[in-house]
Amino acid sequence: MTREIPRLTGSVFFLVFVFTGGLRSGDAQDALHLRINQAMSADLTHGTSPLCSDADFLRRVSIDLLGAPPTSDEVRAFLADGSADKRAATVDRILAHPRHPLHLAEVLNVMLMERRRDQHVPAAEWMGWLQTAVRENRRWTHIARDLLTADGTDEATRPAAKFLLDRDAEPNLVARDIGRIFFGIDLQCAQCHDHPLVEDYRQIDYYGLFAFVNRTSIFTDEAAKKSYLKETAEGDAEYKSVFTGDAGRMRPRLPGGLEIDEPRFRVGEEYSVVPDKTVRGVPKYSRRAKLGELVATGENDYFARNIANRMWALLMGRGLVAPIDFHHPDNPPAHPEVLALLVADLKATGYDLRHLLREIALTDAYQRSLETPSNLPAVEQLTAELSGVEQSLAALTEQTEAAATALQAARDDVKNRLDAAAESIKALDEAGKAAVAARKPVVEANAALAKAAADLATQQNALKAVTELSAKAKEVLPLLPNDAEAASAAAVFEARVTKLTETVATLEKTRQEKEAAVATVQPALDAAWAAVDVAAEKWVEGQKPILAAKEVTQARRSEWSRLQGDLVRLKGRRDRLQTAMAIHAERTALAALAEKMPVAEAGVVAAQQAIIDQQSKIDGLAATHAETQKTMVAARQAFDATVAAVAKRQGIIEAVKEAGTKAEFASAELGGDEGLTGILASLKERSDNLATGLAELQKATETAKATLETATGGEAAAKQAVEQARTEMSQREAARKAAEELVAAISQEQATRNGTLTNLLEKHDKGLGDTAARRDFKALSPEQMLWSIFQVTGVAGNYLIAAEAEIEKTMPAASVANDAAQQAERQRRVVAHAYDQLKGNVGTFASLYGGGPGQPQDDFFATAEQALFLANGGSLRGWLSPGGTNLTQRLLSLQESAPLAEELFLTVYGRPPVEAEVAEVAQYLASRGEDRSAAVQELAWALVTSAEFRFQR
Repeated sequence: MTREIPRLTGSVFFLVFVFTGGLRSGDAQDALHLRINQAMSADLTHGTSPLCSDADFLRRVSIDLLGAPPTSDEVRAFLADGSADKRAATVDRILAHPRHPLHLAEVLNVMLMERRRDQHVPAAEWMGWLQTAVRENRRWTHIARDLLTADGTDEATRPAAKFLLDRDAEPNLVARDIGRIFFGIDLQCAQCHDHPLVEDYRQIDYYGLFAFVNRTSIFTDEAAKKSYLKETAEGDAEYKSVFTGDAGRMRPRLPGGLEIDEPRFRVGEEYSVVPDKTVRGVPKYSRRAKLGELVATGENDYFARNIANRMWALLMGRGLVAPIDFHHPDNPPAHPEVLALLVADLKATGYDLRHLLREIALTDAYQRSLETPSNLPAVEQLTAELSGVEQSLAALTEQTEAAATALQAARDDVKNRLDAAAESIKALDEAGKAAVAARKPVVEANAALAKAAADLATQQNALKAVTELSAKAKEVLPLLPNDAEAASAAAVFEARVTKLTETVATLEKTRQEKEAAVATVQPALDAAWAAVDVAAEKWVEGQKPILAAKEVTQARRSEWSRLQGDLVRLKGRRDRLQTAMAIHAERTALAALAEKMPVAEAGVVAAQQAIIDQQSKIDGLAATHAETQKTMVAARQAFDATVAAVAKRQGIIEAVKEAGTKAEFASAELGGDEGLTGILASLKERSDNLATGLAELQKATETAKATLETATGGEAAAKQAVEQARTEMSQREAARKAAEELVAAISQEQATRNGTLTNLLEKHDKGLGDTAARRDFKALSPEQMLWSIFQVTGVAGNYLIAAEAEIEKTMPAASVANDAAQQAERQRRVVAHAYDQLKGNVGTFASLYGGGPGQPQDDFFATAEQALFLANGGSLRGWLSPGGTNLTQRLLSLQESAPLAEELFLTVYGRPPVEAEVAEVAQYLASRGEDRSAAVQELAWALVTSAEFRFQR
């Protein structure tokens, strides 16, 4: 094993605290998870994956519900447990564990605040409120109501006001986030016009939510240095499409509903507390409070579907509707029946999220392995079902188009009715303006009357006091007959009484004049209000047919939405069926190719052997040809030699003949000279002998010629045999090439079809998510990463030990030994104390692994900063340094490599190591020799920084 441990880099591992407590583990026959299992079993076009292993389940449910994995001891205990209901019992123990509220509060915090920076409410107060709400299992309707209605004035609910305060109560931002987070619809693109891509997202939907919050803003109490929410009683939600120019005014309206009726107040009577620069106004009717009231009923289906979908996504890695804030007919639920079951159960339990999470965790879908199922239905079954789907698609398409036409007709009818009612709206607005104008002199006259009455009351009170003093002075004078000062004072009081009496009379006259002035202008205001009442009654009457038309529109919209969703889902089912059939076709074709390949490869081998054999034959024929060539050359040489000898002999004979002729001529001339006669006789003998020799030579030449001809023929035949063999070799080489090309073609087709099959399997695998048949492969959140690293390194364990000692000081274990409730409270305090000591590290991980403030937080991404933090950051290596009860120290206490590997893998992976992994660990430790401490730390570090660390299996 090398120092980098290249094959030990695929780990996932996390933190969990000791399981304590428990909920009920028995399941009713009609339990939600059983009904979900039954509903999902009806769709088998995708096949089914097996249930995951016990180790995977324990790790999965621990991370999802506690934010961290099980300890090595917990894994051992769970794997050794042979009880049939151990998974249900484990889910119940986890949900009762004090770590669960801390984790779910983190989840809700990210969901609600999306990592926005603190502004008006400290994070500690906010998180404390969420943790308490989860621990007490407050219903989601109540939590949502507080989030939407808290204004910050009540300290008990002030933390809930963070949702709006830390968004600065900006109405467009708030309207969008309420739509996304509470109703599952992102209407941002419907602010200025109907959504350009989503048919079902209308501008009126956006302004229906906007109308709930557009009157809300922030009020800052400079003296208290605090910010609160305030709300006005005025402010209409008016809109105009930048595309069509259509304009209107919306009253508050929940998604899927109609505009709500609202009370009307006369101008000046709208507030319980009239607003001022230094006074936070409180209207008698609050639209935001009405929103909270409507949400708290839990009756709105969008609200119910949204939170049910979000809880499903929390455990499954993907919502039944994905993205989770994009519910609309063209993006229907992966399994509508399952979503309907979740919604029904939520409503039946009063929006009990803990119960819902339990039921989801017990479903087969949650517990299935991530393996792609191989047990596809038979082709015949798929073909029959596809035929039925195609027929249904044709009928459903026609129905959907008809519903769309009917919906548009209803929308046109509403628009026409609104246009027709425009005059009544205008009349009501004008009557209201006239009333406001008529109210102004009444207000002014009443103010003047109030001032006159106040002035009169002041002087009347003074007159009463002075009159009493004057009377007392008169009573004293007889007792002091010679006291000049007393007499003077009595005279002053008397004069003052006279003066004040005159002033009171004048002020009374002024008051009466002001009262008359009020009486003069009041009839005009009364008449104006009467006109407003008449206009309002006409408007109300005019709204009735509009309301009826809107009800029709809403009904048709619901029908179209249902049909459109069914159509999209049915198309998806058709695609999945076609994909499954294509997988069958590719597998069948690949099987046929697999059968062909050995035959084709045997053909190549046979062709190659034929070439080898032919080459051997060619080599033999070539050798024979070479021998015949040698024979032919020798025969030609022999022939040429005999021809040359004949020519030479003939030349000699000719020379002898010529000599004889000359000798005869000389003899004749000399008359029979004996010497010449002897020469002639000798020449004749010699000539005769030469002639005999020439005949023999000529005979030898014929023989040589025949031999040459035979050799030449043999050589030609041998040459022709070689050429024929080479021609046959070309044929055999062509046959081999053809055989090789066949193998290559089969191989290429196999590669192409394997590629196609891979793509089809990936598409099929995605289809499993589209049908919600199993959970998705999902990355850990930044919070899960933090607590996981703390657990596997041993940091969390050390802090729990310290927390235990700290809590022991104020709540000794012995003091609660006989009180189960107090024991649970003590355990909660221990876990909370350790959590509070460590939670400050969340920010670091959130900055590295989380999305930006106000952005979606469920997307996976990788950055260089993340890699540098884990690879080079001193924190992680410090946490792994031997000491205390941390992972490295525990591993060093194990001398044998097998138990060391087991503890390492159980801690980090949540599963025992396989034999090859044990061997690899042993090999690596052996390679490091005496450097055992560093080697063990390096092993732990390698797993903690592995590529799969951020993902759950």
